[in-house]
Amino acid sequence: MSKVISIIPDRLAHYRVPVFDNIANNVDGLKLYIYSDLALDSSRIKKPTDGELKKSSFTWMRSRDFRIKDRLIISSGSLKSITDESNVVIIWGDAFSPGNWIAAVIIKVLRKKKLAFWTHGLYGNENWLKKKVRCLFYSLADSLLLYGSHAKKLLMLEGFSESKLYVINNSLDVGCQNRIYQENHSSRQRVDAEKFKIIFVGRLTKVKKLNLLLEASRLLIDSFSLEVDIVGDGDQISFLQKISKDFGLEGTVNFHGAVYDEKVLAKLIMCSDVMVSPGNVGLTAMHGLVYGTPVISHANASNQMPEFEAIRPSESGELFTEDNPQSLAESIVRCKENLENGVINEKTCRNVLEQYYSFTYQVRVFEQFLDKGLGVK
Repeated sequence: MSKVISIIPDRLAHYRVPVFDNIANNVDGLKLYIYSDLALDSSRIKKPTDGELKKSSFTWMRSRDFRIKDRLIISSGSLKSITDESNVVIIWGDAFSPGNWIAAVIIKVLRKKKLAFWTHGLYGNENWLKKKVRCLFYSLADSLLLYGSHAKKLLMLEGFSESKLYVINNSLDVGCQNRIYQENHSSRQRVDAEKFKIIFVGRLTKVKKLNLLLEASRLLIDSFSLEVDIVGDGDQISFLQKISKDFGLEGTVNFHGAVYDEKVLAKLIMCSDVMVSPGNVGLTAMHGLVYGTPVISHANASNQMPEFEAIRPSESGELFTEDNPQSLAESIVRCKENLENGVINEKTCRNVLEQYYSFTYQVRVFEQFLDKGLGVK
């Protein structure tokens, strides 16, 4: 069977383009179509330009998406892929997008093409009905590409065969970040004897639970010299500034606002001892680890993003009990001790990223997915 594949992402974020480009470049004999609508939506996600897409190794096919409150209802790409030359169609696996059900049934049943979903899978916090709907939807596919191992374990508990589940993880285009790292890592300071530096990078929203970081900082301030950099903007900034003042942390916590210059951001991260994301962590974990900075987040997989699996205790960071500032404070102390004794260092942080969250890893998994999962040689 020839390797002609159509992929229909829910939206084509800028960071996904290198992922698809590397797959198209490095999987032997592959012809890859990517269907996408570049029209603006409310996701705040940076999108690629027409020019960037035309330079890529895959073939970009313009489609039109119909959304309600930012949820994709149906993509014309799903419908176009039904009649194109591909023998495999990969749809971003949102079980609550009506168009995905329609396209899946037509592709699999009427057109007899191989069907796969690229999806988060199960989170573990679904109610009975939501879990049943998702499992029924995923059962339509010949194989699944998953963002994390937690989802794979949950699906296997629901009776899915391991042979159809492939953990491809996530990745960023680290080319620019690696160059910045190589230029600066020799002059960085890991653990300053005078101040232990903590950084958060991201949107200042309620779901990020930054009040927990401030509460943990209050618990630690008398134990050792501490500095907290909060980088980002959002609707919680006034609230966070107020409780920072209430906790007596005015000289400890610095609010930098949003920073978009990667070199400036890299310097802030590399001059920090640890990155802390008290709520869900997502791709922020990748950003910390690529610069050799360990990451701390909570351990409740059901309320996390898949990227939290990159946080390996005593290797690339620490995990704490969700919503517990005392546990967060203890995790910060453990991380500090592990940095001081060399158990955690730049190499251990970057190794996790390079081994399991790189383009090389994703291409290898994609090849296994085609060969063993779909029988496409």
